[in-house]
Amino acid sequence: MWKLFVRAGREYEREQYVDARRTLAPLVESNPQIIDLSELLGITLYRLGHWSEAIEVLEDVRARSGSAEQNHVLMDCHRALGNWADVDELWVELGDHSPSAELVIEGRIVRAGAAADRGRVDEAVRILEKGWKTPKDPQPWHLRRAYALADMLERDGSLQRSRRIFEWIDGAAPGFSDADERVAALR
Repeated sequence: MWKLFVRAGREYEREQYVDARRTLAPLVESNPQIIDLSELLGITLYRLGHWSEAIEVLEDVRARSGSAEQNHVLMDCHRALGNWADVDELWVELGDHSPSAELVIEGRIVRAGAAADRGRVDEAVRILEKGWKTPKDPQPWHLRRAYALADMLERDGSLQRSRRIFEWIDGAAPGFSDADERVAALR
């Protein structure tokens, strides 16, 4: 079983999500008590875009573990399905548990995206700007938040502010996403 779990983890890391699901499904079925197996299956289903299945598996993991570590993934699944109340509820719970700065930032990005999906881009900007300071040693999650903020600012018509943030991203992490192209497009 351990070898199969390791294999599934490698398949997931290589973005071979169909293979990871194929490896994990029988493991979870025969070992439902092992939360780590279920959690990996849940995030694999998420990566495959199987939102409802991912919710079912990850809600079970959340209930059994009492953890909010996958709330940002659950939020994004509910966002994809338009379950706005669930997105908001999971955000509150994520804030209450504050598992790590990275996970809270990922949840903030999803919450902002959900606001924008409902046509509330100004709210999305406020969500992403709340407490934002340019970090001295940016981590990948800081860059993702900055990117989301710059994108929302552009959508909201704040082109100069958007360009400055994209420039910061490109300077802090050259080659991050398409930040350099976004800077060029905003000149």
